[in-house]
Amino acid sequence: CFLDGLWRRSMAAAEQLDTSVEYEIRYFEQGKMHCMRVIAESKKVAYQYYLECGKHNSDLYSIRPDK
Repeated sequence: CFLDGLWRRSMAAAEQLDTSVEYEIRYFEQGKMHCMRVIAESKKVAYQYYLECGKHNSDLYSIRPDK
């Protein structure tokens, strides 16, 4: 059935979207701690986004969750 196949593809696409996680990145800037939230598929991707925002590894405090 066409609709059944369409539904299965939609469900598969939804499952792929569910792999993203919200990461909380804490970092220091001008002596104060700041926080940004990033939706990413992995901690590595969230970290890359942090760097692309012009932030520095030496100012990074944490990226949570640790998965």
